[in-house]
Amino acid sequence: AFCPITGHAERAGMRGEVLEALYTHLSGRLVADGVRSHCITFFAHDDVIEATAFQLGFGLIVIDAFRGAGAIGTVQESRIRQATMADLETVRALGEESSGYYRSAPIFLVRKKKQADEYYARYLGNPERALFLAFSRGQAVGFMSVRRGEELNYHDLSDTETALIDETGVYIKPGHRRS
Repeated sequence: AFCPITGHAERAGMRGEVLEALYTHLSGRLVADGVRSHCITFFAHDDVIEATAFQLGFGLIVIDAFRGAGAIGTVQESRIRQATMADLETVRALGEESSGYYRSAPIFLVRKKKQADEYYARYLGNPERALFLAFSRGQAVGFMSVRRGEELNYHDLSDTETALIDETGVYIKPGHRRS
């Protein structure tokens, strides 16, 4: 899909929000039709559109979600802990649920819905990788997988002292996001 430089316009003061809303809607429809390559052009001096497009994933590998820098609410009876082998079934269920989230606009990261147990087990009990589970009122509502950088890597700006979000990624159930 190609959106020419004159193919989008918005009211001053709302430019970033409008482009984000329009692109999220349009890209979702395009992906539903099998179109996965998108190109948006804009004027070089348009810093707002450039920053918005960058945050939507143009120029990034994967972009997940954004929120303001303001305070977030707190969830009553919440906790986070590192997952163990005893959590494999919970981790697998959240991982399968996350595949639909990652496929949706504006992320478009195609993942297998079903993974072998070994895919998730490599985070459980491994000192070089970890998977953290978030709980709200005793129910698992999300996860984050991390690993230590394996080498000096200019692509992801990491070294052996850097922790990275790993390929399994981050996922929070919809009703628990922003909390």
